[in-house]
Amino acid sequence: MSDSAKIAVIGAGLSGLACARDLAAAGVAVEVFEKARGASGRAATRRTGGYHFDHGAQYFTVRDARFRAEVEKWSSEGIVQPWSGRIVELGEGGSMVEKGEPTRYVGVPGMTAPARALAAGLHVRFRAHVKTIERKGSSWRLVLECGKAHDGFAGVVISAPAPQSADLLRDSAPLLAAACDAVEMQPCWSVMAAFEQPVGAEFDGAFINGRDLAWAARNSGKPGRPTDAECWVLQAGPDWARSNLERDRTEVARDLLTSFFQIGDWPYQEPLHLDAHRWRFARSARPDSAGCLFDPDVRVAVCGDWLNGDRVEGAFTSGLVAAKGFIAGGLA
Repeated sequence: MSDSAKIAVIGAGLSGLACARDLAAAGVAVEVFEKARGASGRAATRRTGGYHFDHGAQYFTVRDARFRAEVEKWSSEGIVQPWSGRIVELGEGGSMVEKGEPTRYVGVPGMTAPARALAAGLHVRFRAHVKTIERKGSSWRLVLECGKAHDGFAGVVISAPAPQSADLLRDSAPLLAAACDAVEMQPCWSVMAAFEQPVGAEFDGAFINGRDLAWAARNSGKPGRPTDAECWVLQAGPDWARSNLERDRTEVARDLLTSFFQIGDWPYQEPLHLDAHRWRFARSARPDSAGCLFDPDVRVAVCGDWLNGDRVEGAFTSGLVAAKGFIAGGLA
């Protein structure tokens, strides 16, 4: 690549941003394109009516040394804090087992905080939905949904769920598209409910077996969140979400709220706020451990949590692997 070469990164989640940051640190000109109005991807926080909900990723743990170094930096800057809430596993017969795992971290004041920190100093175009990518000789062109084109990229990094990555790659990088097509992604419905009074749950987060719900978390109990109301995030299991994928979100929210109150047989309480969000591609059914997909011949990389263990940590480290592929190959 020439000194003036640019690399386009599609997606401003943790994976794309980690990749973009390492490329920029290596002296590469990088432009990040994100269809949403802010960075974070599925490490998302919804703020509405004074209520805060982490309606995507709920927390993250640390195993990888590279990620640990980043989390220590974020912690020193107040971007993340440990979540010391009581996490349990609920069985079908009403059993409750404590879930002892490594320290759980959350972004502060929301799960978007780490992504926003990574985006600082990068050239990120928000509300820029990339519709197609086209190879023009030795360079790449990105065409946005609005029709505007961006030319002159020496390489492209795609940080998106497998089906969306495949759609972008189908015409210009069919081998990578085929690899993405082979990945099965699972959906999730995430319900956000705020209550005037505590609901009576004896836990702050619960993995739930044998019901429509797979997870419930007292979001207002996480560090840095408002406590004026008790806010809960309820997430459906993949089978239920798949069977109810196209239903109206109001109906979904009511059904999963009913399931929530049946868990502990708590007295029903009408929520102050109730809504649901559908994640069509929430996670991989069978997470890969490749780190990323990379084709040096066409200078395209694909990264994301689904390529590296399906965790927040996996998203971050997948982005590092993608950047390393460009740098080690002399392509950046």
